[in-house]
Amino acid sequence: MCGKGAKLVLFATGKCPFSCFYCPISEERRGREQAFANERPIVNLEDLMEEALTMRALGAGVTGGEPLASSATFKFVSFLRENLGERFHIHLYTRVTEAKKLEKAYEAGVDEVRFHFVDPSPALDFSWSVGAEIPVIPGWKKALKNYILFLDRLEVEFVNLNELEFSDANFLELEKRGFKRKGELDSGVAGSEELALELLKWAEEEGLGISLHYCSARTKTEVQLVERYRRTARNIARSYERITDEGTIVVGIVGRSKEVIEKLRKIGCRFEIVGDEIRTSPECVLELGKGKIVEYWPTFDRKPVEVTPVG
Repeated sequence: MCGKGAKLVLFATGKCPFSCFYCPISEERRGREQAFANERPIVNLEDLMEEALTMRALGAGVTGGEPLASSATFKFVSFLRENLGERFHIHLYTRVTEAKKLEKAYEAGVDEVRFHFVDPSPALDFSWSVGAEIPVIPGWKKALKNYILFLDRLEVEFVNLNELEFSDANFLELEKRGFKRKGELDSGVAGSEELALELLKWAEEEGLGISLHYCSARTKTEVQLVERYRRTARNIARSYERITDEGTIVVGIVGRSKEVIEKLRKIGCRFEIVGDEIRTSPECVLELGKGKIVEYWPTFDRKPVEVTPVG
């Protein structure tokens, strides 16, 4: 589902009692009791449903902050479960091992829980999928192997290994510890991918029963995110708009006038009148020789990527 861009990202809360030095959460979200469905702020449950329907979500990943630090998480999960059915797959990331909170998450409708460098034993009492998701930190090979072996002995189902990556929020902390970017245009940390591949090979050679998966930083941005944008764009783009390979939408906009309307009809262009604007295809604006071409993200706020004046 992630590879198809079919999972809604439910950022349940920015609050978190932990202080991971590599945390990538932005300063705008960190520590705040504000939830987001993808990029859409959740003011009420209708916002959550609208985003799920807009992207035709097949599931949701509940993240934060620490999702189990907020009671709103259980409300969000229950709402999705009740309205989108049993086939809607919900996984949750957490470091919390308190049995009561895990039980509430399970009863709300979480299908799969992914732990982060903690003992997941309390979660094994419930009939959901239990795994771990951890960053691959260069220099932590022994610790990572020991954790994987520990999880294997518990018969935990899987471990997702994520490439450690730089973000605006963690850049100084990673740099302070001597980590480097592996490339000028790549957010991945040098040495993280190599260690991840080494761990995969080691687990296979050891014959471990636990499944290991690796996800690179570029997979998240160039596959998961782009596919989610494409999926949403196909659902919301007007017939006259164009969807790019990156999942953005391109539209032509020109000022409203009787003359423009007549000309668009004459050259056979589809268009729509919105207030003082006429929206049509980029090709038709170019043929008119005036107006602008706007490329925007298929997000709730239709944030522009680029605006090109014509004429």
